[in-house]
Amino acid sequence: MTAFQKIPDHDPQFPFFLYYKGTPFNGKRGRPAPERKGYHFHHWHEIVFIHIDVGGTFFINQNFYDIQQNDIFIIPGGTIHRSAPGQRLPHYSSVLLFDPALVHDIALGESFGYLDAFHQCERDEKYRFALHAQQGGVIEQYLSGIQHELAAMTAGYRFRALNLLHQLLMELLQIRVQEASGPTVKQSKSHIWMKDILTYIDSRLHEDLSLPCLAEQALVSPAHFSRVFKKLTGFQVTEYLLTKRILQAKDLLKQGDGSISSIAEQCGFQSLSHFHRMFRRHIGLTPGQYRSHMRG
Repeated sequence: MTAFQKIPDHDPQFPFFLYYKGTPFNGKRGRPAPERKGYHFHHWHEIVFIHIDVGGTFFINQNFYDIQQNDIFIIPGGTIHRSAPGQRLPHYSSVLLFDPALVHDIALGESFGYLDAFHQCERDEKYRFALHAQQGGVIEQYLSGIQHELAAMTAGYRFRALNLLHQLLMELLQIRVQEASGPTVKQSKSHIWMKDILTYIDSRLHEDLSLPCLAEQALVSPAHFSRVFKKLTGFQVTEYLLTKRILQAKDLLKQGDGSISSIAEQCGFQSLSHFHRMFRRHIGLTPGQYRSHMRG
């Protein structure tokens, strides 16, 4: 299985990546970055823009969105997400990823931050905005401009690309303000049913959440539950549970002072050794190393 936390190939001095309509750009000289496959979460922020309506579903942190032209998805770092399997989405969308450390706010007497759109989307659990044609055209211009800079790599191209990112982030804030008062998108019954189950999982990660247990909670057969879960989220049940447990463990290691063994228990890992093995496999560090790194 592909590592959960994986960021694209990039220059460490410029943690920035654009996948523009099927073509990758990593902001450094040499071979282009490889195609993105199987990413589930990462600490970079992500913006996904849909150029052409190809249908399908995007799953982001308990929310399901039907994909349409001019949709833009704002995905904060550390958020579990995945487009529905089998989609030709990469060739009809653009994906911009960047380390939030690249963006620095300057206090100018206003309550404003370039990353506010990400913070607000995370708080409100609303990650998709349906743009009208004019708004979509503006977003396309910014992405095209960034692509041009990363492809040309003339002197100062990283500064110009970063400047365009700042302008794009300001545009996203304006879009969010306009969309905040708009109508709520109605979700299908299956989406509502699955969202209830995902909320149930989040509140009980410390328990033994087997497939039969979850199916019983949903009042369906295990086979039907597994099939619908995979269709809507793009994950196998066990894969999703492990991802959520690792995410929870990361938060506890970063913010709390509990022992590693107690954190393993809180997150539902079968044993301390299993926790160490899974965490290192998917994060690249042991739990203790991760805690030291985040607090260093």
